[in-house]
Parts: sequence; C-alpha cells; structure tokens
Amino acid sequence: MFNVWYQHDQNAPMKINIDSNSAISDLQQDIFGTTDKEQYQTMYNGKLLTPSAKVPQDTTHDMLIVFTKIDNVLSPALLQCDECLSAEVNFRCIDCKVSYCATCCATFHKRALAHHQRVPIGEKPIELNRCEQHRDAKLKYWCNCEKLICMDCRLSEQHKDHIAVPISELKAGFKEAQTSLNQAITQSMQPITQTFDALRKMIDNVEKALKNQIHTIEEKNQTSTESYLKQLTIKQKALSDHNGKFENILSTNDHTHLLEAKQSLTNYLEQLMKELKELKSPIKIQYCIEDVDQLQTSIDNILKQARIVESVLGNCFHCREFVNN
Repeated sequence: MFNVWYQHDQNAPMKINIDSNSAISDLQQDIFGTTDKEQYQTMYNGKLLTPSAKVPQDTTHDMLIVFTKIDNVLSPALLQCDECLSAEVNFRCIDCKVSYCATCCATFHKRALAHHQRVPIGEKPIELNRCEQHRDAKLKYWCNCEKLICMDCRLSEQHKDHIAVPISELKAGFKEAQTSLNQAITQSMQPITQTFDALRKMIDNVEKALKNQIHTIEEKNQTSTESYLKQLTIKQKALSDHNGKFENILSTNDHTHLLEAKQSLTNYLEQLMKELKELKSPIKIQYCIEDVDQLQTSIDNILKQARIVESVLGNCFHCREFVNN
C-alpha cells in the first residue's frame, strides 16, 4: 500500500491510499466509482496515462495525478497530429481548433497566424473574457496602453499604432521574466550572505585567539605553581631524612657520635633555611579582557550600518521590458 496525491475538476489536492500494484483504472474506480470512472482523462507530469498504466508511486502535493472530465479535454482521437497524421500531438491551437505536433505547430503558426493561442496538450487554455466594445470578440491581446483588447480593437484607430502582444505569449514571457527576477534576487542576496559569513568567521577567529591566550596564561600559572611545590617537596624530604638520622643517633646513647652529628645537622639546617629564603613563591599572572562589555554595543553599531533601502521603480523591470519589446 502507498499514498497517491491527485486532483480532479480543479479541486484541492487530495491523498488516497491504494495497493502498490494498482492500475489507473483501479484508482479511478476508488475515486469516482464504476459509473463515473470512464468520464475522466488521467494526466501525470504532462503525459496522458491509459487506464491500464500503473499508478505512479512518486506523486507529491506539487506533482500529482490530474483527472479532467473528458467533456473539458481533447478527445483521445486527437492524440495524433491533425496535419501530418503521424507524430504525437504536443499542442492544441485554440483559434484553429486543431491539434499539432511541435514541428507542424511551428511551421503553420508564422506571421499572420503567429498571434494564435497555442497551449500544451493537457494544460487548460487561458479563459478569455469578452470585449465590452465588441461583444462577439474575446480579449486576446495586451496593448502597451495597458489594456486588454480584442482583434477588432487592435485594428481600430485607437490602437492601430500601438504594440499588442497575444496573451498566450505574454504568459510565457512573464514566466521567463519571473525566472529572471528570481535569479536577480538570488544574485542580490549573495553579497549579504558573503558579508555575514565573513563577519561570523572574523568573530570566530577573534574568539579562538582570546581563548588561546587565556589557555596559555593558565598553563604558565599552573607550571609555576607545580615547580614551586616540587622544590618544597624535595626540601621537605631532605629535612625528614636528616631528622631520621639524628633520631637514630639519639637512640644509641653514643654521646661522642651525637656531638659530631650535631654540628653537621646545624650546618644543614642553616643551609636549608637559606635556600628556603631564596626560593621565590610562584607569581600568578592575572588577566582580564578589556572592553568586553562594549563588544556587544560595537557589534550592534556595525550591524545597523547594513540595512535595506526601499525604492519604488514602478512595475517589474523584467515584465515591463518584455511587454515593451
């Protein structure tokens, strides 16, 4: 079992759970029932799916199976080019009411027929409103006077010197303009990203350098203290050894030996006291980070220098450039 995203009759996308071996006809059966399942054509990723085709397993909310009522789409008999009668249909001309392959469509829609509205098979054509001045004509053109006009308007005195673009071409042009605009946005974001990446790297480097300095100072303090304690331990052990020897002499009651050892012990004690006086206590290196409390303020002031300044330049440049051309 797996989930399938689908849409029918331009409703909101929905999800259904079906068997992994299901065909399109099975999916239609589950959604529309036996009576209505034959009334729908199935499209996925721009391709027509036959009832016997396997249900795609990689559908998503944005890439879903689309069911369109056969009354609203081309007949299956039109899946072959009406002109060459051999190639697969790619486009439907709304004005000619004929289906073409890509080659025939490009061949026949030149000059006088270039304004015809051609849509890819499976894509719903643009719905055109009626002209208010010419009720039998549809609004098919966008004029550079910023009005939607029909063919009769285009040939009239009011618009004959104007530039009119077919709405179908305008739609494609706006898509290209949107792509260019997105690229421009991405490019404009790059300096911001690069600048803040550099700032973060600088801050990280300064933080690392400060921590390394602190670590070096603490190591010096620890080394100095350990050296002092080591020397004290050596002196203490030597004194303990002499005391042990003197106590051994006392225990023998040998007064001659005791008098001889007294002088030796006195000399040693005098030497030890001299060495202890000369032994300097470890000096601990104190440190502090100056102006650390002002660091946040400095960073805030730097960041305030980067700001977005809005300016109104009228309509989208890329879209306007397309219409004017």
